[in-house]
Amino acid sequence: MIDVNKTAYEAWLPVCEEYGKNEALFYEGKSISYLSFKKMINRIAYAYRELGLKEGDTIDILAPNLPEALASFFAASQCGLKVSLLHPLSKPAAVLEDYKNKGAKLLVSASLLLANMPSILNEDIQILSLPIKGSLPLFKKVLYPLINRKDRLDYKGHPNLHSLNEYKKEDTKSVTYDSKMGRVFLGSGGTSGKEKSIILSDYAFLSLIYTVPELIDKIDRNFTNIEMFSALPLFHGFGMAIGLMAFLYFGGSDFLVLKFRSKKAVQMVKRNKEAVFVGVPAMFQAMVNNKDFRGEKLKRIRASFVGGDFIPPALFDSFEGRIAEFGGKSYLHEGYGLTETVTVNAVNTDVARKKGSIGKAISCADHLIIDDDGRVLPPNTVGEIVVTGPTLMNGYLEGEDPFIEIDGKRYVKTGDLGKKDEDGFLYFICRKKRTIKKKGFNIYPLLVEKEISNLKGIVECAYLSRFGEKEEETYLFVHIDESIPSVEAKEEIALCIKKHFYEYVLPDHYVFTEAFPRTKVGKMDTKALWEYVK
Repeated sequence: MIDVNKTAYEAWLPVCEEYGKNEALFYEGKSISYLSFKKMINRIAYAYRELGLKEGDTIDILAPNLPEALASFFAASQCGLKVSLLHPLSKPAAVLEDYKNKGAKLLVSASLLLANMPSILNEDIQILSLPIKGSLPLFKKVLYPLINRKDRLDYKGHPNLHSLNEYKKEDTKSVTYDSKMGRVFLGSGGTSGKEKSIILSDYAFLSLIYTVPELIDKIDRNFTNIEMFSALPLFHGFGMAIGLMAFLYFGGSDFLVLKFRSKKAVQMVKRNKEAVFVGVPAMFQAMVNNKDFRGEKLKRIRASFVGGDFIPPALFDSFEGRIAEFGGKSYLHEGYGLTETVTVNAVNTDVARKKGSIGKAISCADHLIIDDDGRVLPPNTVGEIVVTGPTLMNGYLEGEDPFIEIDGKRYVKTGDLGKKDEDGFLYFICRKKRTIKKKGFNIYPLLVEKEISNLKGIVECAYLSRFGEKEEETYLFVHIDESIPSVEAKEEIALCIKKHFYEYVLPDHYVFTEAFPRTKVGKMDTKALWEYVK
């Protein structure tokens, strides 16, 4: 039983004691037990204190899904530190800006990332380097220096640069603090679309993790033979809370993936454990496209959850069909979340699912649909989604107030349009700022994209707009199968739009492209799409 009123580290200790010899992490062929992971955490906590960090100080963590990176997060909780989680591909200027803005006292970074950012080493900041090869199996440790010649940092001459290898002792002391204090910083666009630093508490993380057994219908809360595919990065709320932390509070294990590759998913389902996958649509599509993602081993997939980007309807059929082909019974469940609530707050499950919806609220959350004046709307009426519950952020570091009070409860305004049916299922329409006004009518791009994606030969599409000389003009970006001529595809698209929508929805411009550009986390990069427009 998780005590949400404890710190992230102290709430995890009883689990470690119960499942100490069990596998907690599987990394590049090496198994790491709960007790070994605890030793790693305590060693990093010792390093923090030796480097002069005190309760309430802030650190930046810049790393992929290394065992040491996850341990660095838990060690920060052990020491009562604040943590800012950064994208591992952040530019040096962005890293320095965050370090200064947060008043950080230490940058914790994977060694290879530092090797690729020599300018960081010249700055007057304190750095703790995490060796990439630290937790590798012996044979990979031997090969690593030959393959990655860049990862050879010279610690001499850099008085503020320290390697974790320097610290061999462990510190088991832990700081007890109010779990509702905001101690984790995650980046987000915020409700205004500007970059924001979201302040989250241990209480919010643990309240979300507490609900995980109900999502995979594991009410007995025994996860000893279940493994999470941990490919989503730790700087992402979903990646950290669900992909990395959650199973470690129930005796399960994480299959750590530094960078997503579909072959890693194949490797995981070959192991003698039940598998759970979480990810963005591009990850699941890559798995379907992998010729080795088939066979009896797919029966081991217990549950899969997708979100964070537009999901082509055909992906559900192809992924679920592949599993069913080999006797499995797992579904691909769509969910919904935002970093302001750590991550997921609504999701379909095996117990409650409805096609086209983003599921029901998880047990610790609740949604309302409101109009622009803050009035609650009846079922099946489109409005802005607002959400409440113990996973709500403490606020934005920059001070913007996205909260609204309704009947004595505090809700966060999501900036998303949606509706909720009479059964409590939530439906996502589109980002409020993505709503297109044309000839006095609203166009919801996601609805258009879903219908077009069902057409034969359409690989992916994006319905966007920008202002022309006189009014907002619409553009349909389309990636089509090589076997379909663009003229024929355009005709089929027009017929589809006329069938399902009014004629004003027809795009002003068609842009046929090759594979769509992606962001660092695998989402469609709509900004980069505009480069195709001449």
